[in-house]
Amino acid sequence: MQKSEIKTYKDIPQVEKILAWGELTEYVQKYSRPLVTIVVRKAVEDLRTRIKDGKTSDRAKLLKSITRELDKIRFELTNKVINATGIVVHTNLGRAPLGEKTFERLKDKISGYSSLEFDVLKGERGSRGSYLFELLSAMTGAEAGIAVNNNAAAVMLILNTFGLNKKCVVSRGEQVQIGGGFRMPEVATRSGVNLIEVGTTNRTVIDDYRDAVDDETSILFKVHLSNFRLVGFTEETSLKELVALGKEKGLTVVHDLGSGAFVDTSEFGLGREPTIQDSLMAGADLVCFSGDKLLGGPQAGMILGKKEKVAAVKKNPLYRTVRLDKMVIAILEELILSYMKSDYENIPAIALLSADNDELRKRAEKIRTALKDLKNEIEVVETEAFCGGGSLPEESFPSVGIKVIDSKVTDLAKRLRMNNPPLIGRIKDDQLILDIRTIFPHEDKIVIEALQRALE
Repeated sequence: MQKSEIKTYKDIPQVEKILAWGELTEYVQKYSRPLVTIVVRKAVEDLRTRIKDGKTSDRAKLLKSITRELDKIRFELTNKVINATGIVVHTNLGRAPLGEKTFERLKDKISGYSSLEFDVLKGERGSRGSYLFELLSAMTGAEAGIAVNNNAAAVMLILNTFGLNKKCVVSRGEQVQIGGGFRMPEVATRSGVNLIEVGTTNRTVIDDYRDAVDDETSILFKVHLSNFRLVGFTEETSLKELVALGKEKGLTVVHDLGSGAFVDTSEFGLGREPTIQDSLMAGADLVCFSGDKLLGGPQAGMILGKKEKVAAVKKNPLYRTVRLDKMVIAILEELILSYMKSDYENIPAIALLSADNDELRKRAEKIRTALKDLKNEIEVVETEAFCGGGSLPEESFPSVGIKVIDSKVTDLAKRLRMNNPPLIGRIKDDQLILDIRTIFPHEDKIVIEALQRALE
């Protein structure tokens, strides 16, 4: 028997000896000895099963099985990826992309200590996120504002504050399901409210709400249908109508805006998504929305509205369980300052949505020219891009992409995903499309190199 051949249990090297193999040194340095040990033990257990089934192995095969699993770790960890799907706010790719300038300015803020809960001017304990909340009000015109770690938390906190053991009236047609299988009715019920559905799936009028209000009612709740559309024979009660009813009956009117657009999306050739300002001007007591969708920031849930209502939410003991950490606060501060300075280039989601097609076409032509010597046919094509993130679900808008013609397009897409960083495109009509709109200009060179390696 050759020294490396493994036929019996006794031939299997000890885990400690395998960990000492020189081929695994780099993995230990990169991923830690405990993590590599887990992978090695799993490979040894698999090998024992193989031997039990009458199969054999050797050192080279065992090593390959270990390194194959270790190489997967790079892709299982959170990675930077190049988004060539044409979906700007891509739920699976981190939703709204964050700006590089933002992180350059944040280096000093988020490393070491920070003034998270310290008032530097007064030299005493401060309030976490206090200036962020002032910025939110200044940007939107709201009387007051706070932020928590996501919009579902914002909804739950609001409903718990004003509707605990009371009734909350909502249209049956607005009982939406959000990402990850979570349903808003379930989130609302967990907040402690008694959710009262009114109207029908396709039609809800103001009298439906009025008829449901009684002495136990505390909230009129409106949910923006950001991730789907009702079309055909439909009718929806406006926020202004709900506000009028709320004032008449002394009820808190809450608008879950969902995607949270601050700028008018019709300026990008899209349908008009309701804005934060629209909801506030309509008179809603509280408006909540996501920070990482059309707003273009990190995951967060914003709560804006009447001063006394926001103050009540902040006093809720549950607020501490969903409050923001120092990194998200710092990023949001930079984001809002960018909005207030109209520095949309530092808000990538807005910059990508508003990118000029002529410029995209020039970049696509440069990429095609750089790849002209490859055997595969590569074309510059007109494409359709999307907002994504549950915003404007039926809306697409013109974009420009590169079409790569390959007989094994699925294999090509996989090779590009194995690139460092992974390059994620989309397959349409058995051809690979790389949409330039969601590729940042500084990534064009990486795209060229990735395609050269994948197609050589």
